[in-house]
Parts: sequence; structure tokens; C-alpha cells
Amino acid sequence: MLTGGSDSTFKLWVDCTADQELEAKQADLLRLQEEQKLSHLIRDEDFVKAASLAFKLNKLRDFYHVMTRIISKQDEQLDQVDSVVKDMKSFENVVKSDFSAQQSKQNNKALITTIMGQLLKQDKVKLLTIIRNLNAKYEYAHLAQYMMTEILPRF
Repeated sequence: MLTGGSDSTFKLWVDCTADQELEAKQADLLRLQEEQKLSHLIRDEDFVKAASLAFKLNKLRDFYHVMTRIISKQDEQLDQVDSVVKDMKSFENVVKSDFSAQQSKQNNKALITTIMGQLLKQDKVKLLTIIRNLNAKYEYAHLAQYMMTEILPRF
């Protein structure tokens, strides 16, 4: 649209509503794809990538569950699909004689160290804020304390 004023100026108006709607749809699609990727990483037990992606997406609940599963190695309540996938992985491991379920605490500690190193590189302030918030609640304090023991020697 072209408009003019009494001061001999012309203004060209461009409707950018369609562009903004398209950008919003693309952002939503990208967010959904990343959430789906996070879900697959958790299901495949790729904890390093899952924790990093959950941290990046601000999915604190998923971040807490990933970190807790690494520390405790106890499976949370699985839905039917997850239990079938887990049973198939267990069966494949037995067939291959790969007893990965018997990982030692040292392996878990190395995994936590790797994750903490990556998260510190991404955003130190955000990580410390998350740890502070986790430590404020009794039910999450054990995870926060464990994470602090990994982070503090690095400073």
C-alpha cells in the first residue's frame, strides 16, 4: 500500500503478517522436531545427548529424569511401548553376551562428568541456576548435591 501526506512524502506499507505467521509455524515445527528427538534419545538411552538437548530446550523435567536415571540406574515407571523396547534391548544384549546393564559406578561417574563438561560449556549461569532450584526442593536435593560435587572442582 502506498500513502502520501500533505508534506509531499510517500510511505510504502508492506503487509508482513504472512511472513510472521510462516516464521512462527517454522519455529513450532522445529521445536516439535527437537522434542521428538529428545524423546527418542531418552528411549535409546543416549543420556549425554538427551541431557544436553533437554538443557538446551529448557525441559527441566526431562533433564531431571535423565540425570536421575544415570545416577541411580533404576528405571522409572515405563509405559507399554518403553517396556517392550527395553525388553527387546535386554534380549539383544543377552544374545550378544553384552551385559551392559552391569555398568559400574565409575562408568556412571564418567558419564556425569562428560555431561557436566558439555553443559558448563553451553551456559554456566543457567546450569548453576538449575542446580540451585533443584537443591531448594527436598525431593531433588540429592541430584543437585551430586551435580555440585562434579562442578565445584572445575572452578
